Amino acid sequence: MDKHRRKFIKQSTLVGSGIIAGGSMLSLLSCGEGQDKVEEVDFEYQPFGIQLWSVRDDMAKDPKGTLKKLASYGYQQIESFDGPDGIFWGMEPRDFSAYIEDLGMKLIATHANIFEDFETKAKQASEAGILHFICPYIGQKDTIDEYIEMAALFNEYGGVCFDLGMYFGYHNHDYSFKPIDGRYPQDILMEYSTDDVVFEMDYYWVHTAQQRPMHWLQKYLYKWHLVHIKDRLDLPFTETDASTLLGEGVIDYDPLFERRDPLGVNYLIVEQERFDGVTPMEAARLNAHYMKHKLRVDKAEM
Repeated sequence: MDKHRRKFIKQSTLVGSGIIAGGSMLSLLSCGEGQDKVEEVDFEYQPFGIQLWSVRDDMAKDPKGTLKKLASYGYQQIESFDGPDGIFWGMEPRDFSAYIEDLGMKLIATHANIFEDFETKAKQASEAGILHFICPYIGQKDTIDEYIEMAALFNEYGGVCFDLGMYFGYHNHDYSFKPIDGRYPQDILMEYSTDDVVFEMDYYWVHTAQQRPMHWLQKYLYKWHLVHIKDRLDLPFTETDASTLLGEGVIDYDPLFERRDPLGVNYLIVEQERFDGVTPMEAARLNAHYMKHKLRVDKAEM
């Protein structure tokens, strides 16, 4: 790794760290059907974000209004995705990121379809100040060689993104944790990738593949820059659409929250895809409440 890449990596690992000051931080909590209660949070907590896929229908109707609500819930980081209205929801890249920053948040990453107009999307993401340009899905492959070929493509795109001031990343599903000829595709993607390529762990999908997420985080220290925080109902693993409110499922995130810094995890991104008895925005509010209390920082630790 050359000295410029080392400097870039060192600087970028500092972006996700930091403490949100307490005092009079306000968040909204559900206090009954159709009602909101303002809760005064007088403690400090580590920052966390949300993947906009979780509130995609609300974003499609009113992107600015939805982002404003997310900021009021306590989110400080936004991860976008490549939807019908594009990564920037009909706005210019700089305008979209500027609006988010005006709300006190930061556009830190986006998912994107890398198989269509990659260079155009990457340049726009760079213009918006995004640090992580992430491939969310490649689909299950039949052979290890196909994953080696995909890793080579990731390296090519990683070089392009590095020259634009970003990392190229890959977000996993469960298929890369299912062995082929005794080898895990996730190992192939990570071992064949260069330092220009990083990874976003979807903790839920690793758990669904009946693997241990902390084992994989420890196996590849500082390669997992981001982690999706998504809980899972106690359902058979064959049921893949099983996400639920944080704290109401079976996934224990305390080991990650306690050890994220030594693991090199810079960003914790909330995501939920199934909503039972709650709207996506209500879920976003309640999940933010969970995260703030889990990421609470005692003054003695500062």
